[in-house]
Amino acid sequence: DTIAKRTKKDLKAIKAHTRKKDVMPSAFLVYPLNNKEGEPLSQKYLKDFDINVKALMKIAGYKTLEELCDEQSLNLALDDYILFSHQDANKYVRLIIQGIEE
Repeated sequence: DTIAKRTKKDLKAIKAHTRKKDVMPSAFLVYPLNNKEGEPLSQKYLKDFDINVKALMKIAGYKTLEELCDEQSLNLALDDYILFSHQDANKYVRLIIQGIEE
């Protein structure tokens, strides 16, 4: 699955659950990104390949997800976070989608 397909499926499931259970929807989705080895995508990993977060925002997968979010009036962002379970102090990258409503 591409991230756009996964997001579309997740949004559909959230909305169906919200209607079925008569509960408030989640306000956002968070997708931690992984590198090709399946490890969390770190800023250090990106720097090793001379890539930055702005460059990630130009790839086709991000653009497709951005279009999906625009169609559904959602906000899309890339965000840094720290994994406290790791002993290093690296910053990692995740996608955040905000604005989910019924």
